[in-house]
Amino acid sequence: MRRNLRAVLALLLVAAIGLASGCVTKTSDQSETLAAEQVVREYFTYWNEKNIPEMEKRMTPDKKGIQWYIDDLEYVKLISVSEQKPVKRGTKAFVVVFDIKQAHGGSIENGVNSWNYVLKRESDTSPWLISDWGHGGGLLE
Repeated sequence: MRRNLRAVLALLLVAAIGLASGCVTKTSDQSETLAAEQVVREYFTYWNEKNIPEMEKRMTPDKKGIQWYIDDLEYVKLISVSEQKPVKRGTKAFVVVFDIKQAHGGSIENGVNSWNYVLKRESDTSPWLISDWGHGGGLLE
């Protein structure tokens, strides 16, 4: 009887350890998604703060140096970030919903917008960077 009780307790302990480790472990893909999403969130934070140098740290070199019309920006508020199926290997794709207000309008309509953002990285250890963005579905197809 004691031997059976020990066996049952041992099995319960092994099951509990297995469940606990399964609950706290994230897959590599989940971690990569969180890292890429964080880049998008930081980008919008710095855009709202009108901090172009920090925005550009989160972009690929070919996207730096564009005209941001920061003087016209009253605010840009991130509403949501939703991962989509990536365009190709080594990329992450998101649909980003944001609210923007600019003093004189601009190339982005004032109000709530839904844009696609694509991020890529050079290697498994390099940071995710925003490589493209835009309105419409063309980026994610």
